[in-house]
Order: sequence, then C-alpha cells, then structure tokens
Amino acid sequence: MKVLSSYRAFCRSGAVIRQRREERYGEKGEGFEASDTKPADADASVCFFSPILILLCALFAVMISYVNQYTSILHNVTTASEFNQDFKENIDLKMYYYVVGSHYSDGLPIEEVEAAQELARGLLETTTQYESWKAINGVLQLCENLEEKIYLIEATDNYDDRQTQLENNIYVLTELIQEYMYNYLYYEASLLDALQTEMMRNLWFELGLIAVVALALMLLSLWRFFAFCKFDHEAHQ
Repeated sequence: MKVLSSYRAFCRSGAVIRQRREERYGEKGEGFEASDTKPADADASVCFFSPILILLCALFAVMISYVNQYTSILHNVTTASEFNQDFKENIDLKMYYYVVGSHYSDGLPIEEVEAAQELARGLLETTTQYESWKAINGVLQLCENLEEKIYLIEATDNYDDRQTQLENNIYVLTELIQEYMYNYLYYEASLLDALQTEMMRNLWFELGLIAVVALALMLLSLWRFFAFCKFDHEAHQ
C-alpha cells in the first residue's frame, strides 16, 4: 500500500510541478530549459503498464494453445475409452457360436467390427502424436482385415476349415486389435501427462517473469518519483 501511495503521489507531482513551473517561468515557459522537462504522468502510466500488458497477452496466448492441445488429447483418450473392453471376448465367442452352429448364435458380429472401425477413423482425424497415430491406424487396418476374415468364414462350408480360420485368423486378429488399442491409450495418456507438466512449468515461468518485470518497473517508478521530488525542491530554491 505504501508503494502504491508513493506511485500515486508521483503521478500527481507531475501536474503540480508543471503548475509551479508556469508560475515561475511564465505561461510560455520563458527561461525554462528543455532539459528541465519531465515526462507527463500519463506517459509514465503507459510506460509502466505496457510491458505487463504485453506479457499478460503472451501468457494468455500460450495458455490458449495449451488448453486446445489438452482438450484434443483428452477427447482422444475419452473416445478411445468407449472401445469395448470385452471386444476380443465378444467377437471370439460370437464367431465360435457361429462356426459350431450353436443355437446361441445370433449371426456374424459385423456391427461390432464396423463400430470399432468408425471409432478408429474418428481418432485418426484428431491424433497428432506419431506413435499414437500408428497404433490407432493399426487398429483400423486390423478391423478391416477382421471383417474380411469373418466374411471368409461365412463363405466356407467345411467345418474343419472354419475351425482353422477361427483359430488362425479371428482369434489372432482380435488379440492384436485389443493390444493396439491399449497401446494407443497408453501413448495418449502419457502425452497428456507430459503436456500437463510442461503447461504448469511454463505457467510458473511466465508468472515469475511478469513478477520480475513488474518489480523492475515499480523500482523505476520510485526512482522517477524521487527524481521529481528533487526537481521540485530545486525549483523552489
């Protein structure tokens, strides 16, 4: 509060000094040297606040950038979490029922596979990190391959051939799809954590920089204030 009061007094002193200067040297300032003039209080205020405003704008822009990245990655993680955690078990079981001709069979699980493909395509559009993109692209390609193998079993009449395709194609592909999706979630979660750490570190750096600049400008203002006081004292002599 003392510093703020001193700064306000400094701003008022400019107007007081100008008034006394006119009383001493006349309205036209005859006999007053140009070197005796001092910046107006409005100019001093602009000089004080402009660097801080610039730093605040820069900090705001950086935070907007981080928030956009954070939101995008969080969206990817949330969307990927919608992937059926029992995808492999469900597809394997439904295909087994279909192959053996069980009365529990309700047809080919094409809808589940197509839903997984749609989810992977959506994530491909919003994923920027290379390892994550490679993982989700692998999920999409494996799902497309899985769909082809499912239709291949449908077109196969021999029971033994169906069993071989079930074990060598379906079971292997569903295992890989689930593994690739887990890898994608791991990469995106790691990226989210790293971004959060970087964001907080840069935030504290920016705030510290603003504090240092504000302190330096405050000290400069106090120095100018005492310089004005000295000038005022000399003007009365």
